[in-house]
Amino acid sequence: MIETLAGQWFLDHYSFPTHYTREDSLVTIGTIVHVKVEDFVLPMQVVDTRTVWGRDDILIAPVAGNGQQWVSADRVRVPA
Repeated sequence: MIETLAGQWFLDHYSFPTHYTREDSLVTIGTIVHVKVEDFVLPMQVVDTRTVWGRDDILIAPVAGNGQQWVSADRVRVPA
């Protein structure tokens, strides 16, 4: 039940573009986006984008902290 409510809240509060590309003005390098990790929604900065075998990936880095990671564009949301 909690998972469903948290998931619904996430759906209600974030836009869901269907496809990100390098040319997409919503996700450009330097944009702050939110990434859902289990029950958390964390702010991240876009470092780079790529398309691999038809799948769009985004290289993200935490706003505060260290490290970078490639994630599927499906996990990234642009704050509404």
